[in-house]
Amino acid sequence: MKYGIILAGETIADQIAAAKLADSRGFYSVWTTEFFHQHGFVRLGAVAAATQNVKVGTAIAYAF
Repeated sequence: MKYGIILAGETIADQIAAAKLADSRGFYSVWTTEFFHQHGFVRLGAVAAATQNVKVGTAIAYAF
């Protein structure tokens, strides 16, 4: 079974720290979300740059 988590940290730094921990613990994937002032793709890029093995994805991406 492959496990993933949704990153719910308040800041990008919090989400990067959580993603790095998940990566080091062998999680398969981490997911970002979008909410008002938190753009999912910006966070996704920061998380992807800071991790080595986990797959990254957006749990929600607005089309507008």
